Amino acid sequence: MRVALAIAVLFALAAPFCCLAAEQQVDLEKLIARYSLVGNSPFLPTEQFEWIPALESEWKTIRSELDRSQSEALRASRKSFLDMPYG
Repeated sequence: MRVALAIAVLFALAAPFCCLAAEQQVDLEKLIARYSLVGNSPFLPTEQFEWIPALESEWKTIRSELDRSQSEALRASRKSFLDMPYG
């Protein structure tokens, strides 16, 4: 559960940045690159992050949570489509 919570927090923190204008995104990327504690390479060595093995060891739990949430969302979308009034 802690892994899923960590992922949810990361997405929640990143969400506001999706709506930035292109020039604001470039400025933000430059700022992140300048002050990054882990480097600015497109690929970072996994050894830099001590939490990766814990995350990888729980991949089945994460996958089941994803499958469950997707099936719930699919059921909800079907229900809302079927409940729509005609005309």
